[in-house]
Formats: sequence, C-alpha cells, structure tokens
Amino acid sequence: MVKRILILAACYLPVSVWGNALSLSNINVNQAAQTVSFTAQWQNSWRVNVVPFNWDAIWLFVKWRNCGVDPNTAWTHGTLNLAGSTVPAALQATQKDGTAGMDVDNLGMMLRQNTPGVYPTAGPYNITLNVTNMPTDPVATPIDLKVFGIEMVFIPQGTFSVGDGNNGNNTRQFSITAINNENAIALPILSYTTQNAPAGFPKGYNAFYVMKYEVSQGQYAEFLNTLAANAQANRYQNVYYNYRNMISPNGTAPDIYTALRVDRACNYLSWADLTAYLDWAALRPMSEMEYEKICRGPQAPAINEYAWGSTNISVAQDISTTVPAEDGSEVILPLGARNCAYGNVQFTGGFGPGSNGTHDRYGPLRVGIFALPTSTTREATGATYYGVMEMSGNVWEWTVYLSAETASQNFTATLGNGNLDANGNHDVAVWPAYNITIPATNNTPNKPIGGRGGGYSSSTGDLRISDRYYTHYQFMGDGLGRSSSVGGRGIR
Repeated sequence: MVKRILILAACYLPVSVWGNALSLSNINVNQAAQTVSFTAQWQNSWRVNVVPFNWDAIWLFVKWRNCGVDPNTAWTHGTLNLAGSTVPAALQATQKDGTAGMDVDNLGMMLRQNTPGVYPTAGPYNITLNVTNMPTDPVATPIDLKVFGIEMVFIPQGTFSVGDGNNGNNTRQFSITAINNENAIALPILSYTTQNAPAGFPKGYNAFYVMKYEVSQGQYAEFLNTLAANAQANRYQNVYYNYRNMISPNGTAPDIYTALRVDRACNYLSWADLTAYLDWAALRPMSEMEYEKICRGPQAPAINEYAWGSTNISVAQDISTTVPAEDGSEVILPLGARNCAYGNVQFTGGFGPGSNGTHDRYGPLRVGIFALPTSTTREATGATYYGVMEMSGNVWEWTVYLSAETASQNFTATLGNGNLDANGNHDVAVWPAYNITIPATNNTPNKPIGGRGGGYSSSTGDLRISDRYYTHYQFMGDGLGRSSSVGGRGIR
C-alpha cells in the first residue's frame, strides 16, 4: 500500500518517482495544444454510499519551467481547465466540498471513483490535463514539465465531537463538545478556561479533503526540485542519514534532491517546511479541531482513544527484510499484529543502509505500512474513522491550535496558491507566519501552532486523539525548529 507520485521532464528523460500507492506513467506533453497526458493507477481506492459515506481521490497538479533557465528560477504552477481536459468515465472530478466539478482556483484536479465500490487496484486510467498557462511554441520556448499526484480522503460535512473527557496529566483537552456548524463558538477546556473560535477558524464541520498519508520523503524531495536554488537551501533539512531521513542533494539536474526511501514518512519538517510544501501544492494546514474530526468522525468520544477508535495499541518493532529491503513493499512482523510506531523503539530488520546506526534503527516507517490486504479493521490497520493513515504515531502532525493569539484567531481555510515567496516560504497571509515564534516558557498555554498525534519517539499519551499537551508545553522551540519525530500533512 505504498503511494506513488510520478514525474515527467520534457527537456530531460522522464523520471519515475514512487510515493504511496499512486503511479503516473506514459507522460506526454503537447505544448501547442497546452495538454499533458499520462496514465494513473493506485491501490486501495473506494467510494461508498453507506457509512462512512466517503471516498478517496487523487489530487493532480502540474509544474513547468522554461528549459535552460538559471537554476535560481522557480517552477511555475500550472493553471488547469476542466473543459479542455479528458477524464475517463470511471473517474469524476470533484470540488473540495465533495460536489462534482473543479474548484474555481484551477490549481489542480481532484479525481474520485465515479461509481460506488471498493477498488483494490484503481486503473490504469488515461488522463489528459489542459494546462492553460503553458507556452504553446515548443521550439521558441521548450519547457520542463512535472505532474504530481497526492492521494487524498474525503471528510464529509457533519457533526462530530472534540474531547474525550480525560482530565489527567494536564492535557488541556477540550471539554466534550459537539461541533454542529462553523459558527463562532466559545469552547471550554478542561481545568482551564474557555477559548473563542471565530467563525472563520476551520472547526471541522464543513467538508474537506485530507492527505491519506503523511508527506513522504519522496514527495518532499520532488518539492525541493521545483524550487529556486536559494529557496532550496532554506527548505532542505540537511539531515541525510539521521533518524531514517534519507533525502540527499547528490542527484543530477533537474532532480538534485533524491530520496533513497521515497515511501518513508518525511521527518524533520518544521512549520516553515510543511507550510511551504502545502502552499506549493495548493493545499493548507489543518486545524486541531479538524484533526479530531478526521480521527473520530461522528462517533461518540471514548476516553483515551487513539486514531483507530480504541485504546488498544501494539508497537512496531520488526521490519521485514527483503531484497532490496525497504523498497516500499516492506511490512511489520508479525503480520497484522502491530498498528503503530511509537515509544522510540529500536527497529530490527529492514535496511538503512548500514546495520546499526540511528539512521537505520530509530525513526519513521513508510506511510501506510500497517494497511495489509488481510487486515480488515481500523485497529489492525491503524486507520481513522474515514480511512486516513498514521494519525497516531510515526511522525507528529503540525496543526493550528485554537488560542487567543492573533495568529490563531486569524487562521482560515484559505488554500495555498501554488507559489512561494523568493526565500521558499509560504505567502498566505492568514496562515500562522512561517517564522512564528513560540514562547520558550513551559507554562505558556495555547500556542497558535503545535503537534497532534505523537511520533515514533512519543509515549502513548501523546498519541491519543484529544490530547492537547503541546498547547501547554514547549513544542520544538519555535516554528523554524526541526525535529526527527515531526512531519505532517495537508488539507484541501
């Protein structure tokens, strides 16, 4: 169940990059017609008209750049036209609210199954996108072009609850409260006070899409390869071989950055790194209330529950050893008996490369690793109510916290525009700033950003759906800080 992103360069040989279970292949660019055609295929797709009334989808977008330009030139985000595109009958374009069609920003296309069902293998599907801002003369203005795909899951509009009732360990949980609209609300917090959520703050009631998996190392490397050189320097983590992060700058242009383990969750993502990636992909950060909706859905809260809806948890330790090892097909042994990466376990098996260093044995696993064809329950796969993977454990999820601070109060569901500033930072005014500073004291509650869901080095308490410990205590020093256990994902 590994996700795939596939990429093409028109001035160079086509390059395939693997990510979680999505592959894009057979890419062909017609500049005169302003089209790019390709074949899409992925695994474990669904669309159901019964509980939980949702589906998965693929978010497709395009980046292009004139051939032979200075390496300090960023790639341009493609503008798409649904009317000029060709989508097979088996698929349907969908807007961010789940209705048919394409969002008016024209920055990408979301495709879901057209017919209800379960699709262990979806595709191959032949797709053509009309890229309206692509140069039309391949002789006068030849271009490099890349097509990106991200697997998403639809979260339908509906009532849900925040908080699970646990008031222990100073977790600063919300009191159990039903969220049944997006209006302003005064939300009580156990043993503390009440926080006001303005109408614009995303509360999770409205429908949205969320990434099925955490940002992978392959995805992040490909993001780096479309930035200007100075922006790359700001966004590259430079932690190759540290805690299973395998992104290096030793590739060949135009793909300078490569990921030796493309399916592995990307760690060392600061707030600045993640929000840059989300702005670039025309996504946005999630709020902490949306995090609880994704995990719990409409079900009643259960005290101390994890993302899979129970209090049962089993730590991953033994990675299968195959040849080549950890190539995207690795699993956790014994099969189906483990459902989470936490507790700073020293892994056995697998491949680093090497045999015993911290780059091998401590760190995140590949995304979706617990979802096996033989595992049919949320608890066995570690899946949320809606089928989103690894929302407890593996790497922390950056979220926008509800607080009295201006950065929180001004946050809205505004999407990224596909472009970054000259230094490789997000440029969305209503998101908390890329360089936001978190107070250094351990007794300052309710910061505007922080972590949910815990990571591979966390204790079990941090992994619980409603735990808000890191609104109250220091989280990573500041928004520019990077940690080996922090990653994230985005929403549309």
